[in-house]
Amino acid sequence: MKTYSVRLFEHINTFYSIFLSNELPCLFKLAIVFLDKLFLLYNNYVEILSNVGDIMKIPKERRTYCPKCKKHTIHEVLVAKKRKASELKWGQRQFRRVTSGYRGYPRPLPSGNKPVKKLDLRLKCKECGKSHIGSSFRTGKVEFITK
Repeated sequence: MKTYSVRLFEHINTFYSIFLSNELPCLFKLAIVFLDKLFLLYNNYVEILSNVGDIMKIPKERRTYCPKCKKHTIHEVLVAKKRKASELKWGQRQFRRVTSGYRGYPRPLPSGNKPVKKLDLRLKCKECGKSHIGSSFRTGKVEFITK
C-alpha cells in the first residue's frame, strides 16, 4: 500500500501535466506553484511526525518574529536550563518559615516523577542577539537537526 505522501505526489503530478498540456491562464499555473510549495511543506511535517515514538527532531534555526527588531528574522533554538530558585522570593521565604521548627511539610509530598520532562525552548535572534521565550511542551528525547 502506498503512503499518503506518494499518493499526493502522484495526484499533483497528474494535475501538473494536465495544466501544462493545455495553454491555461496564468492563474492556474500560479495555483500549481502553490500546490508544489504545499507539497514540500507537507513532506517536512510528515518527516517530523514520523518520529513520534522515538526522538523528537527540532530544527536548530527557525525564522520567526523578533520583538526587538520588529520583523521576522532567523533565530537559534536553544533549551532553557532551569535556574536555582531564589531564596528571596516570597513563596520560598514562606516555605522556609512554615517548614522550620517541629512542624512537618506544609503540603502533601510530591509522589514520583512525571514520565517525561517539560522542555522550554528559547529563541535567540541572530541579528540583535536578544533572546526570548519560545514554546514549552513535554517530550521524552529531543534531537536538534540542521536543515
